[in-house]
Amino acid sequence: MRETRYSPTTDMKNSPLPMILLVVLAVSAFLSLGLCWASIGRSRELGSLRYDTSVIQTKRQIGTALAADAIEYSKTHPDIMPILEAAGLKPKPAATATNKPANK
Repeated sequence: MRETRYSPTTDMKNSPLPMILLVVLAVSAFLSLGLCWASIGRSRELGSLRYDTSVIQTKRQIGTALAADAIEYSKTHPDIMPILEAAGLKPKPAATATNKPANK
């Protein structure tokens, strides 16, 4: 009698294990595809948000430079002071307090 390498009790054709492993493999592959798709979408969104952030930072720097130039300009041209006060770049001059002694 000749011995075989496989015993009939561990025959893979009759075992449910290959089908279970195949299902696990398929679920894993679909899950990987879904996660890859989500990762690509998030990367695109991140790139868009980074661009928006850089645009906002550039506009803020331009506004800050403009405000500094306007304040510097107001030193030689005081006619611009009401505009700077209205924009909140310069504080409004405080009312002058009188230091008169009280009458006795």
